[in-house]
Amino acid sequence: MDLSYTPVDPRKLGVGLELLRVSDPWLNVFGARTHRYRTIPATESSLARLESRLGASLPGAFRQHLLTMGSGAGPYYGILSPEQMLRALSFQEADPDVPFPYSRADAEQLRQRQLSGESDSELGLVPDSKAGWIPICEQGCGHRTFLVISGECSGTVWDSIEGGLYLSCRAPGRLSKRMGRLVRAGVLRELPRLPAPPTFEMWYAGWIENGLLTMSHSNWWEQAIERWIP
Repeated sequence: MDLSYTPVDPRKLGVGLELLRVSDPWLNVFGARTHRYRTIPATESSLARLESRLGASLPGAFRQHLLTMGSGAGPYYGILSPEQMLRALSFQEADPDVPFPYSRADAEQLRQRQLSGESDSELGLVPDSKAGWIPICEQGCGHRTFLVISGECSGTVWDSIEGGLYLSCRAPGRLSKRMGRLVRAGVLRELPRLPAPPTFEMWYAGWIENGLLTMSHSNWWEQAIERWIP
């Protein structure tokens, strides 16, 4: 199977989400018991209110996702609605209309440090200000995924963990209740790393793929993956 991410067809996200929903009737994928694979499309008026607060337009692919698929089902505890994003912005010191201070070169440098084996505590970039991004997803324990809306990295997603910025990776799929780690029984191979940094579509697709490949309780998953990634 070709697991390339260039490009990701946004039209496949709905197909992949439906495959994952059908494969997970007991809601074993991390966060699924919160969003239950349900989505609520946003309205143009709700997006206009959000963009007015931001002083900028949302990146096109993310805006289209909110209009067509909507908030709800997604990585971790799901994609925030425009109203939830507005509430989150009101409780934090954020400057979404100021350009994001990091570049793709910074992201690649961070990736190389990660591959060299530096510990997580040494990896995080600490920005001078929370500029050019909005929260789009709660991971739990105060950790968030955010979308860059200005600057060179506009349209990409990053993680905010304990004051540091990290490259977003594949969100967890099914978790082992006993071990608290990803179930990999039956998985033929590891999925490739996401690009540094991933776009919103790549990050969302990466979650679907991880979810499908970790739902290894039946033999149907390989056919599902073939439908998702021809």
